[in-house]
Amino acid sequence: MASRGLFVSDHDKVPQKQWLAGALRDRLASAKHVEVLSSLVSIRRIRVLEIRSRTGAILDALRRTYDAEVCALPMFESQQEIIRALYKIRADELIDFERFVIPYTESFNLIVSNHMFTHILHPGEFFAELHRHMAPGAYLYLYNEPDELDF
Repeated sequence: MASRGLFVSDHDKVPQKQWLAGALRDRLASAKHVEVLSSLVSIRRIRVLEIRSRTGAILDALRRTYDAEVCALPMFESQQEIIRALYKIRADELIDFERFVIPYTESFNLIVSNHMFTHILHPGEFFAELHRHMAPGAYLYLYNEPDELDF
């Protein structure tokens, strides 16, 4: 499978059976985050942004179950392709770690961030950009950070 390229965008016409298994694994792994979020935050009909979304599984579950309006900001073109093809979720641009910018004009009620705090080059600017795009009373959910298991 990897001989033609590591990512979906590296080659043409990848049969779905080559990436659907990974998408299913991600969907099952994402279920715990949807459970935690729905138990702590009122998420019905809110606007949600996921930063560093892998497949869009969290966003899809929030959209299907809670009628959330969702957007993704993935890291790789391959993830962007999967998010768009599998779930038809808006994923307009990719993450720029040197100059982190959220490419959407609207504000969000919930920002979900996957393992970004660990890798972002300018944490103060990162959090300022998040704050600019958070609606009053919005929530930030950070996951897959180093100390997560301690809490």
